[in-house]
Amino acid sequence: MGARNGARVKTHGPTPAGLYRPNDNVLTPFMRSPDYVQMSTAAAITLGVMQGAMHRTSCTRCLNLLLTYPEGCRANCAYCGLARHREAERDYADRNFIRVDWPAVPYDEVLEIMARGGDGGRFHRMCISMITHPRSDGDTRVVLERWVARVPHVPVSILSNPTT
Repeated sequence: MGARNGARVKTHGPTPAGLYRPNDNVLTPFMRSPDYVQMSTAAAITLGVMQGAMHRTSCTRCLNLLLTYPEGCRANCAYCGLARHREAERDYADRNFIRVDWPAVPYDEVLEIMARGGDGGRFHRMCISMITHPRSDGDTRVVLERWVARVPHVPVSILSNPTT
């Protein structure tokens, strides 16, 4: 049985280096919110942090940012690709969420792009999506405060979990 709940990452602690694409087949960097957030591949393409093009559609109007921790989510939701029962042989950051990859990006980079209008006005709202983790409440507040200070023209919603 492989390492569980980020054990390989916590033991080796590689340094994060910008964008992390799931399934890069490297030891997952030690990415932790509020310094890093995950976003859908479509959002990463829209912000220009990943190359690619959207087929037949433009990006959604909401930028969903998912908190991330090497230990993963404590919840065990049957429908979710991040559920703790989906340990398998993959590091937490290499799992997908809702059938598409959610690359991890330094939050400062996201703030910089949005503050200078790098989204081209495509995002009309940002949603902070929490996972069940002991730090998620406090880190959500940090992400929110930093967003409001740098990108006040884009409103925020929070997808809160009932427990941490």
